[in-house]
Amino acid sequence: MLGKISGLMVRYAYIVIILAILLAGVGGYFMTKLEAEVEYEKMLPQELESIQTMNEIEELFGVNLGAMPVIVLVKANLLAPGAGVEIQAMCNDLKGVDEIASANSIFDFAPEGVPLPLFLSQTQEADRAKLSSFISQDLQATLIYCQSQESVMSSSARTHFIEQMDTVLQQYHQSENIAEIKLAGMPIMLNEISEALPAQQTQLTIWTLIGIVVVLAFGFRRLTAPIIALFTIGIALAWTMGALYFLGIPITIVSIAVIPLLLGLGIDYSVYYLRRFDEERAKGAPVERAIETSLRTTGSAVLIASLTTMVAFGVIAFSWFTALRDLGLALLIGIFLCVMAASTVLPALVTIRERFLRGKRL
Repeated sequence: MLGKISGLMVRYAYIVIILAILLAGVGGYFMTKLEAEVEYEKMLPQELESIQTMNEIEELFGVNLGAMPVIVLVKANLLAPGAGVEIQAMCNDLKGVDEIASANSIFDFAPEGVPLPLFLSQTQEADRAKLSSFISQDLQATLIYCQSQESVMSSSARTHFIEQMDTVLQQYHQSENIAEIKLAGMPIMLNEISEALPAQQTQLTIWTLIGIVVVLAFGFRRLTAPIIALFTIGIALAWTMGALYFLGIPITIVSIAVIPLLLGLGIDYSVYYLRRFDEERAKGAPVERAIETSLRTTGSAVLIASLTTMVAFGVIAFSWFTALRDLGLALLIGIFLCVMAASTVLPALVTIRERFLRGKRL
């Protein structure tokens, strides 16, 4: 069967490449439409008893268990009158934001109308220790705990919450009485991770491509081999992204690693075919027979190897952890399409190369 496929790929090489590129274009278009799932709540396995109980508590009591606080670190001399006034104004401004359910600070403990420096100077050491969650020992910093109205596990709600806080705090960054203002807490960490992941993914992909090109160039000692292999895997990746869109599989913080993983795993199938093709050509076999022999012999080994890989990823696809399940499905589909591309697109590319180069070793 593989031998017959190779004959079709050689005979209709240009048509195969045109169709492959068209399908890749469709896949690339829908890749831009692919949903990036950064809602951490949706990645959690909803069948776990603890998750179900948490949802039940939120529904029965109307509380938001995902509303983790953002902590505002304000560095200033708390004994300076001007600093106390500005920090109190900052707290009041934060309490006025609709997205903020509460803003707890040292002023919740100070009697109304009593300036902060006077309150701190009159507070005994033993009592001041009880305020350690709000003020530093040297009285050069204080914390404000801002609780959101909505769950910060939701990306859109979290981002809007932080933006509203930044708008309030921006006017205090240039204050002479306040040395520095910083934000911390789980919502800030989740937001920074979500923003940094795409850039990190791009860097990993670029370095993966560079490494593959270097290895293939040295291994085959000519330029066309890495170009053909990378073109083939690129087609397969575009098909994969399109398939993920049509199947409704989102890209998550876990499955975003599918691209470098498929680059590393899927490129192997092209290498096996190209190496066997070179061996057959070195024996004097014509192009069509060399391609047929490559697919008929190496192809069976590639199919068995890919099947074992797909079985492993297929098992992961049954994981109860949603993000891991999406990764398993994406890799399962990706490996299958990498084999398809290596068995169809690659022979067509090799045929076109041989027709144009006519024996030149490039």
